[in-house]
Amino acid sequence: MNQIVKNMRRRFGFAMFLVTVSSPAIAGDLNPPIGAVGATMRTLDEVEPRTIVNATNTPGDATATYIISQPGSYYLTEDVVGVITKHGIRIDVRDVTLDLSGFRVIVDSVSPPGVNGVHAELTTYGDGAIVIRNGHVMGWGIGVRVKGPGSVIDISARDNWIGIRTTNKCAVLDCTANSNAYVGMMLTNSEASDCVSTNNSSAGFLGSQSSLTGCVAKSNVEEGYLISDKSSLRDCVAIGNGTHGVSASSNSVLIGCQADYHSQDGFR
Repeated sequence: MNQIVKNMRRRFGFAMFLVTVSSPAIAGDLNPPIGAVGATMRTLDEVEPRTIVNATNTPGDATATYIISQPGSYYLTEDVVGVITKHGIRIDVRDVTLDLSGFRVIVDSVSPPGVNGVHAELTTYGDGAIVIRNGHVMGWGIGVRVKGPGSVIDISARDNWIGIRTTNKCAVLDCTANSNAYVGMMLTNSEASDCVSTNNSSAGFLGSQSSLTGCVAKSNVEEGYLISDKSSLRDCVAIGNGTHGVSASSNSVLIGCQADYHSQDGFR
């Protein structure tokens, strides 16, 4: 038996030797070209060509500091500091993505209603979406105004008159609205998911024909949620608001919601 095992080991070792000497080696070029080694990765701008928002690429006019007038992907490289008589960034076309890159769109003094931080209120309808994401808007009539279709993603809206205002099939995702002088988020025919609205001077969320999921309304001066006209709340929370936690009317639906510590009704 031992001799059989020894013979099998010899044959296995010889077979592995044949595989080793007969298989071609895989290696890099032994004579690389002369010169510095260049990068082989593509840059982000090569994968998704993007344009910086500035006075050269997106010049403004008497109504806006910067104007995006062509479809494409745009981004900030610094804060946009506006004036109270102009929109900060106005978007005049669809098929636009604007990445605030974590920067702020701000104004030194509180702007009057109608002057907005990011303003995309197109009067013509179309299929192209408008996406605003990843930044802060402060001090405006409306921090971010989008007339859909489109998305507002990961935006912090603070110290505006209205934090975020959307209409016509726009989605608001992972956004916060804090200490706005009227409503935190105002939605018409829109949806909001995983958003937080706190310490606003009227309602946290004002919704008509809209659906909200997984949102939190806390410590607002009046209602946490004021919804109507076939709106819905699913798995939403209202805590410590000044009047009602949730005030719902006109065939609205509430599913799995919680309301605690309000001056008046939890649900009305």
